Amino acid sequence: MLLKFPTDDAGRIADLEWSDVNVTRPPWKGVLGRWKGRSGTDLLKLNKAYLGPGERYGDRGSRRMIAAHELGHALGFCRKNPSRYRSLMAPYSFDMPSNGAPTARDRRNYHALWG
Repeated sequence: MLLKFPTDDAGRIADLEWSDVNVTRPPWKGVLGRWKGRSGTDLLKLNKAYLGPGERYGDRGSRRMIAAHELGHALGFCRKNPSRYRSLMAPYSFDMPSNGAPTARDRRNYHALWG
């Protein structure tokens, strides 16, 4: 599944805003990423304290996996029970596909929700 985002310009209203934080204190302690749904523009934040270069999850695959998971929330998906099937929407990174790609079940769920 490939998602393309239009170029941001002065005539376009963003529905999704991506940014990074670099925080290890609560409420970000141990948190790799977070999505916050808002009226207008949703916020997606990735935590460089854990996903940055040289950090435990600082590789490209981990960052992609967490970004895809948080994007899933923005698209309307909830967390999935990893004992039922593998999904990018598993609650913990060690239960997600390590390549950050959606599973066949994730694709079916996407099409069931969005067509």
